[in-house]
Amino acid sequence: NGNMQWAKKYDDGNTSGSIAYDVTVTSDGGYAFTGTNQFAPGTADGMVIKTDHDGLVQWAKSFESGNSDESLAIIEDADSLVVTSMQYGQSATRYDAVIMKLNRSNGNVIWARNYEIDGKSNLPREIYKTSTGYGVNVLNETQWYLSTPEEVILNTDRNGIAVSLSKIASIPYRISYGYVPTGDGGFVTSLVEANNNNA
Repeated sequence: NGNMQWAKKYDDGNTSGSIAYDVTVTSDGGYAFTGTNQFAPGTADGMVIKTDHDGLVQWAKSFESGNSDESLAIIEDADSLVVTSMQYGQSATRYDAVIMKLNRSNGNVIWARNYEIDGKSNLPREIYKTSTGYGVNVLNETQWYLSTPEEVILNTDRNGIAVSLSKIASIPYRISYGYVPTGDGGFVTSLVEANNNNA
């Protein structure tokens, strides 16, 4: 009936605050969500929090590269959590995309991969399991703002090794706000043309 069952606030007391981006239901009946802790330029850290079914924290992890980092999307894969993130300053371009696989029971990193695509800032968003690994929707951008956006669908194997890229033409400038892989190995995406706001 839409009545609230419970609500939790997650706060470690830092002065810059925290922000949450994505949440998934886990097979043990709990939840896991991603976000950013210490949400400010130069101090932001990627964040993953795992809770039980009542929202009580089982573990919380921050992931930082010494500059600005954010964790954006999360899925469960067997006894692991797979997370997309972005890290600033790890290459000659501003942001690199990251995929991390974490142990669901304790948050320890099983592996982490960085992706520097086309010498641009790479901002990963939705992630899905595919028949061969993972599919990630990545926004590529040459500037801080959306001056020349380009969508890239990154496909990896189960160990995060890139196996293919599919690019969506950047002229007219298009931004994807939804992505889902299909059973035949393709994908469906919804787009907005950024120069005139037409879907």
